[in-house]
Amino acid sequence: MNTKLLVNGKLVKGKGEEQDVLNPATGKVITQVNEASEEQITAAVGLSLLLVYGTRDGWVGNWFAEQGIRIIFSTPGMILATMFVSLPFVVREVQPVLREIGTEQEQAAATLGASGWQTFWRVTLPSIRWALSYGVVLATARALGEFGAVSVVSGKIQGQTETATLFVEDRFHQFDLTGAYAASFVLALLAIGTLLSMNILNRRQRGT
Repeated sequence: MNTKLLVNGKLVKGKGEEQDVLNPATGKVITQVNEASEEQITAAVGLSLLLVYGTRDGWVGNWFAEQGIRIIFSTPGMILATMFVSLPFVVREVQPVLREIGTEQEQAAATLGASGWQTFWRVTLPSIRWALSYGVVLATARALGEFGAVSVVSGKIQGQTETATLFVEDRFHQFDLTGAYAASFVLALLAIGTLLSMNILNRRQRGT
């Protein structure tokens, strides 16, 4: 867990759970501020989805269950959790490009009679294609390594709701180190492929 300090009432970084600690060297009281780790944040995402889509006490889970649609402990819940933690990478890459190009071209297309879809496909999308592709690659890499949120909503059912990262954890706890290392090696190859794709897209984006 990351630790940030509050010295003599002055917060150095961030916010979190505070705990007063006496520094014996200086005699000053140092307040440790514990910041939530990424694993805790993603686990909180899974718990939030569980509270919303759970079949027992979920806000809308009972309605989906009545319609024959199961969200939690099934593939739809895993997709939702993965999208929740990975799509921000796409937004982070596309948003600066959209701000840079502005809306002048889209407004010009609208004055020439183009519809919303025509403007998107012929004006907006070509302008952000490399940023969008780069963001998709980042989101894919994040989705491949996602563990916290998926582990909460998947149920870890072997052969049904088990991702590669969950498989590695299961094989490790079952003392099947060969299977765990084999799956980890496959994930490493996918990570290398993702890194190469990112470099290629980054060069093309700079070249345009």
